Amino acid sequence: MKLAHVFLAALLAWSLDAGSAELKIAATPNPNVFPLLLAMHDHPDLPVKLVPVKDNAGMDVAFEQGADGLLAMTYAIAQKASGKVPDLALEGVYFWRGFFEMTVPGVHDFRDLKGKGLIVSGPVSNGSGGAPDMLFHAALKRSGMSPDDFSICHLPVRQGVRLIESGKPMNSEPACQGAMPASGILLVEPAASGLMLKSSMPFGGESMDRGIDLQKLFGGYASWRPDELPHGGFAIRRASLDDPVKKSQYAAVMHAYREAIDEINRADGMFARLKIARAISSEMDRYYGQYKVDLSAMVVASAIANGEMRFENGRALSGIQSDLERFLEEVSNVQKLPPGFFLGPQDLH
Repeated sequence: MKLAHVFLAALLAWSLDAGSAELKIAATPNPNVFPLLLAMHDHPDLPVKLVPVKDNAGMDVAFEQGADGLLAMTYAIAQKASGKVPDLALEGVYFWRGFFEMTVPGVHDFRDLKGKGLIVSGPVSNGSGGAPDMLFHAALKRSGMSPDDFSICHLPVRQGVRLIESGKPMNSEPACQGAMPASGILLVEPAASGLMLKSSMPFGGESMDRGIDLQKLFGGYASWRPDELPHGGFAIRRASLDDPVKKSQYAAVMHAYREAIDEINRADGMFARLKIARAISSEMDRYYGQYKVDLSAMVVASAIANGEMRFENGRALSGIQSDLERFLEEVSNVQKLPPGFFLGPQDLH
């Protein structure tokens, strides 16, 4: 082998070893990653490597390639732990208002949309089978409805928003059926705030509203307020916690993540909100620009200002576990969460 090739191989091996020293966290471009992006912006030396993935299938690939943890919706984590990553355990749970069925004004219930065309979106892919899709189907069931009551189309969020803004028939998109225009689109924050901001401007399309607040559909849980749900989840593989170095890194990353949540929640005034929003937007472009994710700082700042991007992180798992277990089984369709799914304090010390 030529000397240059030997040197290159040695350099590559060194790089892989160096990369393995960091905690690898996989995440789709969902709101749960925002505090981590802010933490990494504030602390460039944080011992973490973000592994940006497009969708549920991308998570599987990330774990096959050695990911240590996952930032995702809690119900997506529950499904993953019940299937391909059985030692994945939930430690961080964060409550926020996030999912809305965006409609024209006057719609307040899925029953108002019976027979209409609805769009369900994923952040990058079409979202079929992903976390928003899980919540959407559980919300329909809560409303006494079924997917057969609507003409449903799955599209990436940018395509979905363009379709509903255009007012064109659903079947103007090859992936959709139905000669009627879409009457609603399921969006997570800050995309919902972005659509409202855009539609409120001159020539920005028909005015859109948060017609159905999905958070309020899931009553019967006493461990959280009726206008919030435990969407946010930070999970780690137990195999990674068996490594003392990884365990200490996870503790450092979680500390920085929670500090970033506090920073977002304390942001008071447009200047403070824009500063945070610009950091999140620039880091989002850095990691997810490859997937053509476009998240403007103004949209993030608007979501922080209107209270739709406030994370609640002050509840211990022990106090909410019973309700959380029922909620996760309801939304993820997992019959029984795997033993050891919830991490306790003893697992982290």
